[in-house]
Amino acid sequence: MIKFKNFIKIEITPDMVTKVEEIAKSSNVWMPYNRLVDGFIEEQLFASLFSDPVRSEGVDVCHYGYVIDGKRWEVKSKTRPSDPRTYYEGSVYDYHPAQKSDYLAFVQVSSDRSCGWVIGYMERREFDELKQFIPRGSKQGNGLVCKTDTWNIEYKQCKPMKEVL
Repeated sequence: MIKFKNFIKIEITPDMVTKVEEIAKSSNVWMPYNRLVDGFIEEQLFASLFSDPVRSEGVDVCHYGYVIDGKRWEVKSKTRPSDPRTYYEGSVYDYHPAQKSDYLAFVQVSSDRSCGWVIGYMERREFDELKQFIPRGSKQGNGLVCKTDTWNIEYKQCKPMKEVL
């Protein structure tokens, strides 16, 4: 079980924000611009932990974000105004059930984009065993209402990233 002390906190620099804003402007993703920028920041935080992450391309971007040491990693992220807690949820929207990743990494960014945390990871098969279904319109454990069908785990179910670094 992961503990708060295992979360990896990373400061977000203005250069990082500028870089991901350029990526977001050229992206074909339907997501609102600010959420898209947050998502790219979260991916950058995750990728910064590894010496040679390979970003997915083409149709593979629908299935995973990076290949690291031959394993496919998908980054799942949340933007919140508070520091992460072990009982916070990591989510995979139900319209992504067939993603072909080997691992899921969970990341959280502060709403003011000053810092973020790489929470932890789990194998995709483990996520599939542990996930809890939250139907659209229902409240999650944090009180927020799901805008779409979602599968959740609690951060405390993740493994510490240091196990793979």
